[in-house]
Amino acid sequence: MTNKSTFAVLGIFAVLLMSLGMVNAGVLTVENTTIIPSTINHGNDITVTLNVTYTGDSDDISFTWSDATLNIGSWTFPSLSSLNQNESQIVTAILSVPLYASGTINANIKADGAANDNITFSTTITPVSKLTITSVESLTKTTNGTIKVQNTGNVDLTGISLEATGSDDFDVQFNESSFALTAGQSKLVKVSSTDVDDLSFKDDNSLNVKATNGSLDSNTLALTVDNYFYDGDNDGELEVSIDRINVEKGYGEDEEYWYPFDDIELKITIDNNGEWDVENIELQLCLLDVSENKCILDEDDMEISEDDFDIDSEDDNSVLVNFNVDPSDLREGNTDYTLYVSAVGEVDDSDSDYDGDDTGDSDLQEDIEIRTNEDFIIFDQVIITDSSGYDNDGETSCGNEITLSANVWNVGDRDMDDDEIFVLVYNKELGISKVVPFNDGINSMDWELMETTLTIPSDAEEKSYFIKLTAYDDEDIGDNDVYENKEDEQSETYQAIKITNCGASSITQPTIRATLESEAKVGEELIVSTIVTNNDDTNDFIFSLSEFEDWATLMSITPQTASIDKGEFAEVAIVLKPTTVGSHSFNINAIVNGNSYDQPVSVNIAEKKLSANIFGEIGNTALYIITGVVTLLIVIVLVLIVKTSKRQTRPEF
Repeated sequence: MTNKSTFAVLGIFAVLLMSLGMVNAGVLTVENTTIIPSTINHGNDITVTLNVTYTGDSDDISFTWSDATLNIGSWTFPSLSSLNQNESQIVTAILSVPLYASGTINANIKADGAANDNITFSTTITPVSKLTITSVESLTKTTNGTIKVQNTGNVDLTGISLEATGSDDFDVQFNESSFALTAGQSKLVKVSSTDVDDLSFKDDNSLNVKATNGSLDSNTLALTVDNYFYDGDNDGELEVSIDRINVEKGYGEDEEYWYPFDDIELKITIDNNGEWDVENIELQLCLLDVSENKCILDEDDMEISEDDFDIDSEDDNSVLVNFNVDPSDLREGNTDYTLYVSAVGEVDDSDSDYDGDDTGDSDLQEDIEIRTNEDFIIFDQVIITDSSGYDNDGETSCGNEITLSANVWNVGDRDMDDDEIFVLVYNKELGISKVVPFNDGINSMDWELMETTLTIPSDAEEKSYFIKLTAYDDEDIGDNDVYENKEDEQSETYQAIKITNCGASSITQPTIRATLESEAKVGEELIVSTIVTNNDDTNDFIFSLSEFEDWATLMSITPQTASIDKGEFAEVAIVLKPTTVGSHSFNINAIVNGNSYDQPVSVNIAEKKLSANIFGEIGNTALYIITGVVTLLIVIVLVLIVKTSKRQTRPEF
């Protein structure tokens, strides 16, 4: 081949190479579409949104992400690593700033593979000074505690110390008095006390601890020492528990909430789980006002069915405790109380190393709510005296003038003015309807004496009556003016009065005594055991009930009649089914020789708690089946009625 031919071939080859280069030529651009912050806190992220575009004549382009200049933190690069011809995508890159980092961040995110692909920026990390303390090990009466102090900012700190405030009953000491912490550094500090073991149950067992360097304070840590109601040894292995809390009388609901004047009964069980007998066991109790750290009631204010008793090894004993929630000890608006109980005795076994040593256990029922934060009135010490000046258990004669008195308590957290409290004294049969005002109102958690004079009609029937007292917030005495609590129970009470000596009586009246034998709840049988004693020669008695129709259904009276010799008695069982909650009354009637002798009885009916809806328990399918069966029975009955009607109207020949 000649030189000219060679040069011609080489020229053509060069042109082909240039053509190939022109085919592969393209441009990759990376554009930042976000505003980069000028400052950032340590531990945070910077999110950068990028618009990546490839413009060219080839099919695609591949590239990688990098930042050769980053001095602080780390990148999470986009997963995008290639683009097709004339393709554009939006992606994000995240720059993470480490905790406790400081200084200025220099960044340069780059997609390697083409020109015009660099994003460069700088951001300053904001200086933050911060101290934090946490509890690692609690301080107890026998062991030291541990506190962790940490510099959670990004600025080094010096001259750090700990301070304790808040308790007058014990002090603490720290094994480090002054120290420095670099950014992110922490230190464990021991906490000890020389007088914490002297704390008694009602002492202030909590104080506040903070770390400081003079210009910077940490969070406040509440350091509390466990301080039990009984804090002694229990080598006899006693175990005490509150098995039951009942509101025997009043507006409360067992362990859920109480009201002032509620009568409470506790059932407390003490188990001896040890191998030795324990003697001289006594109960200690405390109803603690939590915010005041004060026992408002203790065992000296309560009736305990058994005290100073013994329990053999692996045996137990149950004790009943009764007390009244005295409003004089309560604080208006305060509802937070805790009930504590402990049992303490002595180990009684000569073969034991602990013979004669104290042993005991304590239990508590938390969150006893005593409601003193409602607009509510409760009547106490309702007394009726007649003109003779004696109450005689509320008995008087026809035509007498009587005085009814009561302590009217405002058990809420708000003072009541004189135009906000009125009491209606009422009995329809005796023609009594009198509104009693209170000229000075009634202060919160205080009472005023109410006295009013009433006249018994001279033609009244000899029997027992109930005089009803109801508290209203308006002198108009409308149904919507009655004071009610959160459970929609009304401020009302009933006082029995017996009217006698209204005419000659042919016999000596019988004695009627009634005892409640079951819980008084809506929808459940209320059983009243009644003893009727005959005090006269006439002995044929008829028993009935009255004044119950508005709140209960009478289920049975057994027996309904009885022949009772003089000086003897008959037992009568009465069963009612209450339909309405609240305070109610009824009369037990013993009719003899044409005269009716009545004994009034009052009860407080509570709401029945349902565990589940019966239809919810049997399920929808069963409910449909029941509904279908009932419908079928109705159709069958209707068909039978129609057929019977046709037979009866058919003419006879």
